[in-house]
Amino acid sequence: MTDAAIQEFWELVSEDFRPFSMNVTTDEAVFNSYPKTMRMRCIITPTNTAAPGAGGVAYLTSFNWNDDTPCWVFMTSPKAGGEAASHEVGHTLGLSHDGRLNPKEEYYDARSSAGNWAPIMGAGYYKPVTHWSRGEYASASQTQDDLAIMASATYNVGYRNDDHSGSISGATNLARNGNSLSGSGIIERTGDQDYFAFSTSGGTVNLNLNTVGRHGNLDIVGRLFTSSGTQIGTFDTQGSLSTTLSANLSAGSYYLQIDGTSYGNPVTEGYSDYGSLGTFNITGTAPAPASGGVATVYKDCNYTGTAVALPAGDYTLAALQSRGILNDDISSLTVNSGYQVVLYENDNFSGTALTLTAGNGCLVNNPLGTSNWNDKATSLRVQPAASQSFSVTLQAEAASVNNGMTAETTTDAGGGQNMGYVDAGDYLVWNGINFPTSGSYLIEYRVASGASGGTISSDLNAGTTQFGNTAIPATGGWQAWTTVSRTVDVTAGTYNFGIYAQTGGWNLNWVRITKVGSAAVAQAPETTAASSARLSLYPNPVTDWVRLEAGPELEGSAYQVLDSYGQVKAQGVVGGGALDMSALRAGVYRLVIETKDQKKLTRQLIKQ
Repeated sequence: MTDAAIQEFWELVSEDFRPFSMNVTTDEAVFNSYPKTMRMRCIITPTNTAAPGAGGVAYLTSFNWNDDTPCWVFMTSPKAGGEAASHEVGHTLGLSHDGRLNPKEEYYDARSSAGNWAPIMGAGYYKPVTHWSRGEYASASQTQDDLAIMASATYNVGYRNDDHSGSISGATNLARNGNSLSGSGIIERTGDQDYFAFSTSGGTVNLNLNTVGRHGNLDIVGRLFTSSGTQIGTFDTQGSLSTTLSANLSAGSYYLQIDGTSYGNPVTEGYSDYGSLGTFNITGTAPAPASGGVATVYKDCNYTGTAVALPAGDYTLAALQSRGILNDDISSLTVNSGYQVVLYENDNFSGTALTLTAGNGCLVNNPLGTSNWNDKATSLRVQPAASQSFSVTLQAEAASVNNGMTAETTTDAGGGQNMGYVDAGDYLVWNGINFPTSGSYLIEYRVASGASGGTISSDLNAGTTQFGNTAIPATGGWQAWTTVSRTVDVTAGTYNFGIYAQTGGWNLNWVRITKVGSAAVAQAPETTAASSARLSLYPNPVTDWVRLEAGPELEGSAYQVLDSYGQVKAQGVVGGGALDMSALRAGVYRLVIETKDQKKLTRQLIKQ
C-alpha cells in the first residue's frame, strides 16, 4: 500500500470510531503502550490464509482478551478495506452482522436502495455513507444497539467526553481573527448538540459547517439562535453531509448549534440521526464587533444610534461621559459571550441594578420583566460573567499567527493536524483568548518528540506576561504523543495567548487551558526524594483506566489520589494493575505514593 492509501484507510476507520474513547493508530509503539485487554490489532494484508475466500475475519467479543488475538482484513483499497476493518473490529466489540430477513441476506449492502447509506456491520463497500446501526431499515435481521454495545463497560472503551456544552449557557466562543470565525468539535452521541457563540457588528454572516473531507459519517444541521435563545434559522443541505449558513444579522450576540441529522426515510433509502456522529469544522466570516471592547452600548434601540465599545472595567457617570455616553441615554447593548454588563440606576454603582449576560435590542424589554431600563443607566460595570468552570482547547494548526512551524497530519486521538518542524525561536499566537475569572489555570501542551525532547514556554500579549518554561520529554516518535503541563495565575481578561519554542525538536498538537478552581493546584515536582524508584502511568490524560506500573522497590507501597483541594479521592496499594478513574470528575489530580522507607513519590494525573 502507498502512504496515501494508508492515510486514507486510517482516516476512514478513525472517523468510524471517532465517538469513542479510542486511539486508532498505525504506530506499533502506541499500540504496545496499552494493556492487552484494552487493544485490538487489525492486520491488513492481501494474503487471506487466515480465512480463504473472506474479505476479513475476527473473533466475536475478542477485544478484551488477554492474548493479543488480532482480526484480519484482506482488502487493501482504502474504501473497501477501511469499511472491512471497521466491520471486523466491530465484531471484536460484540457486534453481529446487519442483514435482511426478506430477501434473506447475511450482509445488507443497500445496493437495491436508491439512497447513499449502508450499515457498517452489513457491507458498506458500495455506498458513500456508512453508520453504526440498530436495524431501522426494512426487514432488518439484526436490531442490536451497536453504539451501546461498543460503549459498554465490557470493553473499557466508552464514549469520548463531550467537548462542547449542550446548552446556550455554556456555549463555546468561536475563535475570531478579524472578520474570520472558526471552531471545531465532535458529535459523540446520538442526541449530542454542541453550542457556539459569536458577536457581530451587523451584516452578512457566512459560515461553512463541514464534516471531514472524505469518508465522513456526520450529517450536519446548524441552527441559529438570538442572544435571548430564540431560534431564527435552520441550515441543512439535503444530499450533502456538510452545509452552509448565510444570514443578514443585526448587531448583537448569537448562538450556533451543531447537531447530527437524518436523511430521507430510514426504512427505505435513508437513515436516522442514530449513527450521524463524528467530526465537524466551522469556518467563515462575520463582521467584527466594534473594536476596543467586549461590550457595546447604543443610544437607540435595535443597536442603532451612537455606538461606544467598552473594555472590561467599572464606569462611573464621569467615565461614561468621557467616552461620549450621556446620562440616562443607553437603549440597547451587546456583550461578548463570557462577559456581563451590570447597569446601575444611580452614579457610583448604586441604586437598582440590572445584570445582562447577553445582548438586548431594546431595554424597554429586559430580564427583570417588571421595569423599563431604556434611558435609565447612570453607571455600569463590564466584567467576566460568573462561571464555575472554564476550559478551551487551542488547536495548533488554527493559531492566528504562525512563525516558523509547519502543519502536518497527525495520528493523535482526534486526527486533524499538528504543527511540526519546530526550531528554537518559532512561535504560535491565538488572538482574543478570554480568561473569564482571575485565578489559577492549568496549561496543558500535547506534544511529541522523536528527538531528545525540548522546552516550550507560553505568554500573554507578546511576552508582557510570561508563564515560564516546561520541559518536553523524548517520547520515542514524532507521533508518539504525551501531555505536559504547568499551573499559572492569570488576571481575568482577554489576551493574545502565545507559545514559544525555547528549544526545537518537538511537535505540538494542541494547547488546553482549564480553570482549576479557587484553590491553586499544588505543583508537586516530578522528581522527589524517591526519584530512583521506577513509576510509569499510561495513558495520561486518562478517560477511565490508567495503568500503574512500578519497579519492585514500590510494590506494596500505599498510594492516594488527591484532588486540587488536597482531598483523597482514591487510595490503595501499588500492584502493577489498573487504577479506575472513571468515577472522578474531569480535572487535575496528584498520585502520591509513600514508599516503604517513608519517602514520597508524586505524579500528576489528568482526568479528561
